[in-house]
Amino acid sequence: MRLLGCLPHRMSKMPAHFVSKNLGKFSLPKILKGIHLANEEILSKFKDPFPKNEKRFLSHYQYKRRYIEITPQGEIVGGLSRMFVSLIDLSFTRSLVADVYGRKGYYCYDPASMFSLEISRILDGYKDTKSFCKILRDPQRGLHYFPLAGLTKEHIPSEDDFSNFRRRCGAKKYREILQVLVDIAHSLGFLSRSLIASTDGTLFPTFSRFRRCDDFRKKCQRIEITGLLSRIKRRVNSYLNHPEKIVLGKEYQVRARCPSHLFPEEKKRPLINLFSFSFSRFDPNKEQDGTFRLLGIEDKLKEFSLMLLPLRSSISLIQMSPSLDTCWIKCPHLPSDIEARRGVRRSKEDPSRLEYVFGYDKITLTLKDPLLGIELPSDSVTKEGSIYEGNFFIQLRERFKEQHPQPKITIDLGDGHYDDGANYKWGRENESEPGFDYNKRNENLNEEALLMRGYDKNGTPFAPCSRLTKWKCYDPKTKRSSFSCKKEYLRECPLNPFPRKCPHRDNEYGFSTKMSVKAHPRLILRWHRASPIYKKIKSYRTSSERSNSNCKENDLDILERPRVRGIERARILSSLSDIASFLKRVFGLIIKVTVNLRKYRGTGKKKYWERLFGPKVPLYLLYAIQKE
Repeated sequence: MRLLGCLPHRMSKMPAHFVSKNLGKFSLPKILKGIHLANEEILSKFKDPFPKNEKRFLSHYQYKRRYIEITPQGEIVGGLSRMFVSLIDLSFTRSLVADVYGRKGYYCYDPASMFSLEISRILDGYKDTKSFCKILRDPQRGLHYFPLAGLTKEHIPSEDDFSNFRRRCGAKKYREILQVLVDIAHSLGFLSRSLIASTDGTLFPTFSRFRRCDDFRKKCQRIEITGLLSRIKRRVNSYLNHPEKIVLGKEYQVRARCPSHLFPEEKKRPLINLFSFSFSRFDPNKEQDGTFRLLGIEDKLKEFSLMLLPLRSSISLIQMSPSLDTCWIKCPHLPSDIEARRGVRRSKEDPSRLEYVFGYDKITLTLKDPLLGIELPSDSVTKEGSIYEGNFFIQLRERFKEQHPQPKITIDLGDGHYDDGANYKWGRENESEPGFDYNKRNENLNEEALLMRGYDKNGTPFAPCSRLTKWKCYDPKTKRSSFSCKKEYLRECPLNPFPRKCPHRDNEYGFSTKMSVKAHPRLILRWHRASPIYKKIKSYRTSSERSNSNCKENDLDILERPRVRGIERARILSSLSDIASFLKRVFGLIIKVTVNLRKYRGTGKKKYWERLFGPKVPLYLLYAIQKE
């Protein structure tokens, strides 16, 4: 069925105070015409040859335009993975990873095949590699992925192959694939207008247990301690000297304060369990280790017909000398993932409570085009869970601006974590208006304190009669907001019983004043914080929150409880979640427009052409975004 690329002129009229974008150019036939040039442009940028000969590939990826069938219900026959490999040519990934492969070595899987399978796995809803590898080996369901990735029945990648491939490529290569997708989306028109950038972080756990210490270091794997064997011997002898106090089978512990010299001095050192043991009746059929000989208590144990059973030990190395015994221990509070840290967030069940998450913090940059109604996660930074997110805003934005100078970001939004002077300064110097939530920190916001300082929590000045003034305008040249009371004092009020004696009564707008960005860089913005336009712009901040929640149980279910350890693997998983979320949203818009165009062409009903327009954006808001 032939699809219309645009709508009739008589149907494209909108009310003057609203603007709505015709989305006809994002139908599948139009996208297919533009994706060919976009793929060729990407291939021209990556020219490094892959070092291994193609004859040594265990798989061989070849890009091929495949027919994409969209059902009337908006579903893709073959899943989103088929649409992905049909539109995006991944041949450039061979050049992308050429520097991490060598000419020599064993046979390898085609990097384009591995990246294709990695992204297809998440798009098709497989949370972990283990379940996906089972599908690949299924004689029926696995055949779907063979032509897409260039696999053969003789060589099917396993979990080890995927793990080694990630370790070899690193998180940087996965992130570069996301940036290539951003370039393609820009060339197709998804990111071609003035954009709103929203930044927000989310915590996700590591596949490791927290062991009640936030101050561990890598060197906690080997801590030197002196006199430990003597201490253990004294503890055992104290029980053997009073055998009536011994309870068979009971666990006894030798504990001490943390001996690490790296532990902060201002904190109280925690108690750690160095050695655990128990006693049992002597059994000649049971084999004993040499601990009792090392402690020199063999005779006493025989005297009472007892056996010493070591249960747990933190000792990793013992160095004996005639005068001194020195041991090296591995701290029992050291988790298996020593790069993760504990972060704090609001509880999902009870927002008034805080909960700790031991893992990593993913800070996502989401680009919002109000006219298209699309939100695309375009970059991210993954750090330890204990970081302060505001410290990484500039790093994230500078990196994105360096790689993508074409998209025009005019507004930067974020929650109170990003309310720092340096972030405001960077945004204003780079032609972007900051709109971060104001973090009151330790300010005194009671009524008397506000009257004393002369303005309220939103930066609205008080008139001499203690009334709040009203925002008039903002001067971009002087960077000052103007306020006036507009003679509200003419109304009788208890705070000012003689309003007619006000010295500002003869002025046209009554009392007037100004608040400058220079004096209040965090409080005064391009739009006053109490104004309706700022509240409307602020509502777009939730786009980054939705990007983060989509990577969890709401949609993709990638970061809810991932089986990942180490910050490098966590960064790879974060990039994969961004890629999958990015593609799903772009494909979702394409599918929506294509289905409604077909229905409008087939039925001519008004409700279908109405769905071919983007959200209605107020004209004043569009001017604010475009800085007009």
